[in-house]
Amino acid sequence: MDSQKITVLFASSDKEEFDSFQSIVTTQGYPFLLRFPASIGEVDSLLQTGMVDVVVTDLDFQSGSFADWLFLWPFPFVLLADYSDRERIDDIIKDTSCGFLIRDPEKRHLEVLPILLKKVVQDHEARKRQGIELQLREQRYLDLVQALPDVVYSVDENGYFTFVNDAVRELGYEPVELIGKHFSTLLEPDEVPRVSRSIVLKQYVGKTTGPANAPKLFDERRRGPRKTVGLEVKLRTKKIKGCVYPEDEQRIGSVISYGEIDSAGFFKGEKKGELKLKGSVGIIHDITQRKAEQELLREALKEKNLLLKEIHHRVKNNLQIISSLLNLQKGYIKDPEDAKLFLDSQMQVRSMALVHEHLYQSDRLSRIEIRSYLQTLCENLFEAYGAYTRGVNLKFQVEEVTFDINTATPLGLLVNELVSNSLKYAFPGQQGGNISVQLETNQDTCVLLVADDGVGMPENFRIDQSNTLGYQLIVALVEQLEGTLETLPQKGTAFRIYFPCRCG
Repeated sequence: MDSQKITVLFASSDKEEFDSFQSIVTTQGYPFLLRFPASIGEVDSLLQTGMVDVVVTDLDFQSGSFADWLFLWPFPFVLLADYSDRERIDDIIKDTSCGFLIRDPEKRHLEVLPILLKKVVQDHEARKRQGIELQLREQRYLDLVQALPDVVYSVDENGYFTFVNDAVRELGYEPVELIGKHFSTLLEPDEVPRVSRSIVLKQYVGKTTGPANAPKLFDERRRGPRKTVGLEVKLRTKKIKGCVYPEDEQRIGSVISYGEIDSAGFFKGEKKGELKLKGSVGIIHDITQRKAEQELLREALKEKNLLLKEIHHRVKNNLQIISSLLNLQKGYIKDPEDAKLFLDSQMQVRSMALVHEHLYQSDRLSRIEIRSYLQTLCENLFEAYGAYTRGVNLKFQVEEVTFDINTATPLGLLVNELVSNSLKYAFPGQQGGNISVQLETNQDTCVLLVADDGVGMPENFRIDQSNTLGYQLIVALVEQLEGTLETLPQKGTAFRIYFPCRCG
């Protein structure tokens, strides 16, 4: 467009109308350069030069054929029409930078025409600027998407690619070769039934899942909290020229990579209520390295667990050997009191051996199920001291909790010492009775109770002032558990120990 003039192509069937308009332009001093073509050929030549800023025409010029195809040209135009032509006007005018005027018999519409011409030219220029800005924004977004290391894609409603960025080359594909192909092209065949909308949703007919249990799909249509996040898939990677693969992969012709997909529905429309589904958009993050590292960690953990099991097994065997040696040595001791000391030591060693036995038999090598451990420990003590033949019964009530070895070992030794004392001293002669072992958790505190209904402790007995090795060991073990010990006033003997609950 000339910086001073607006070039107007006045392609009208009415020469007098043009002359009247030219007179108005000249009289009023409007910045218009008018062109009145003599033929359709001249119209075409002027339009081809691109020197036209706006077109004025009517439905009678060239029998209306010119007006019918004028919207195909990149020029704004104003249509001069009669009132009876109003239905055709809607069909012809398809752009906001175009307009129309209803002719007035007195030609007063020509006085308004200059204002309308300026308006449609300004609108057209504004739309051109907006178009350029939009193209620049789109190019910036495209450059950003192409720079991402992750695969960005869009698929139509049926799962066929409509866009994929350059990152897909890392999988051995060219973006152009995937356009129009189904997303399953990138997937291992056994993955498709697990992640494809057309297959997966048949399993959910009539079911309510909620966001947490919603199926994950590569062609997701939902948005918000129900969109697909973190869908792990096996990707079929084409062989890349210049790369060397193992022999079996060369034979198959593809290698497997792992991807993590985030996808959501893609909609278009002017208003929220008029949005229409266009397909799905998504991102594929390459997690092949992460999966390989996870596999290495699993193998390392497996080896570590095997090693720990072997260590616990060997420690248990060594402690069993010590227990057996004590048992052999006890056979040579004539003094019954000395023999009891050997039996006490033997049971203490067995208590520690039992911890390691339960650990290497457990799936969790760092923790021990305390109920099973203490029950086996108590049964071993009852058998070693011949309690059942004397009519002494075990009342066992322990919660199913787990402790680490730093808690389980002193706890086992403590129970071993308390139960052993009851078995040795609570029921003299052939007197029968009951020994109770209880363990319960109360928020952050564990409570252990070991009691019997035997002859009881001497009057005014205080365990913290006792100088016997057994009671000194009990006090030391309670301190190791960071606990507190109290004796209960009841028939027989009862000890209650409180200690921090580090159970799992």
